[in-house]
Amino acid sequence: MRFSRPTRRVDVRGRIDTPRLARVMDAVWEALNVARDNKALVLARQGTVVNINALAAELCGRSLDDVNGTSITDLLEDASPSGAIAHWRTGLKTATGTPIAVEVTRQPISARLQDLQVYAIRDLREQRAAAEQLERQGKLILQHEEDLKAQNARFDMTINNIPQGVCLFDADQRIVIANRRYAEIYGLTREQVKRGTTLRQILEARAANGVYDHIDAQDFVDNSIKSFGQKVSQVIQLADGRAISVLRLPMADGSLISTHEDITEREQLNARAAEQHEQLDAALENMLQGLAMFDAEQRLIVCNQRYADMYGLTPEQVTPGTTVRQILQYRIAEIGHWYEPDKLMGYFVAIYFGKLLMWDKVLGLGTTDPLAGFAAITANLVVSFYFAKRGFENVARIIKR
Repeated sequence: MRFSRPTRRVDVRGRIDTPRLARVMDAVWEALNVARDNKALVLARQGTVVNINALAAELCGRSLDDVNGTSITDLLEDASPSGAIAHWRTGLKTATGTPIAVEVTRQPISARLQDLQVYAIRDLREQRAAAEQLERQGKLILQHEEDLKAQNARFDMTINNIPQGVCLFDADQRIVIANRRYAEIYGLTREQVKRGTTLRQILEARAANGVYDHIDAQDFVDNSIKSFGQKVSQVIQLADGRAISVLRLPMADGSLISTHEDITEREQLNARAAEQHEQLDAALENMLQGLAMFDAEQRLIVCNQRYADMYGLTPEQVTPGTTVRQILQYRIAEIGHWYEPDKLMGYFVAIYFGKLLMWDKVLGLGTTDPLAGFAAITANLVVSFYFAKRGFENVARIIKR
């Protein structure tokens, strides 16, 4: 920026100067063009302020009349560094009493006019604010990095201490992360499961370790790669007898996460439980007595075949959870009602033989011949019919089962 040329020039003593001084002042105004980037300008003669531009007046909150003839030290907190040409940072005194951080460049008008000096002043408030903002942002970034490091450390500690092996592959079938347990299950080193290792390399290393028994290594690798994008849940048997539960879950972005859990002990417990269950079933089914067990809510827990046979119950009628009431209803329905014909004939037979035994033989009051007469023939027919009917029913029930 340039000062407008004044119509009248005054020296520091307030006198009209000579034409020579006028030429000197012209040179001064020309020299003031050192303000190349909107700097505030102060012209001083032997340390006394002669002139200031509008930006300098705005910064310090004073007019030219207020500062004209004052010492440069009344404007700058530090105004006397060594050397004719100097560059330093200091504070600009203001009318409010609050100094402004500024950068000052001082240089003489010319070699012959060493007593006339120009002070170019740059306001550093925005620069300092930007620097402080950058510093705050830098601290936030550092804090964020520290937080990320702490989170990564906790994540690594967590994933490396879970009982399952975990491996995450990206869409290019390269390892993103694999925990320590995954490497242990298949006898791999940490180097073999490092980030960037391909699925093919992992499978080839597992096959080379002899983890699998009686397999074609190449077919195993090729088939596993082909099924990379498929959801898989299976239990595989390793050569050393271990059972590994494998779950592979493909993601929407083409990546895949797989978990591997050694369930050998669980499988052994399940096998022993199944064996004990079979033994218990064999014991129940070979008992001479019918056995049924009910819980506290009167629901069937278990019963053997002998129990069902004794009451003519079907397998559907004695399923676990059936209530006592339902089973009694099934049994009543199987027995039938008292007024059914075969029941009536049975009652007649019972009364007839009761008379023979009690009335005729024991008490001696009758003369019925048990082996002759219409009553004896009828009784024999009824007994024969009843037992034949029950026999056919039992055969039909067995065939149905």
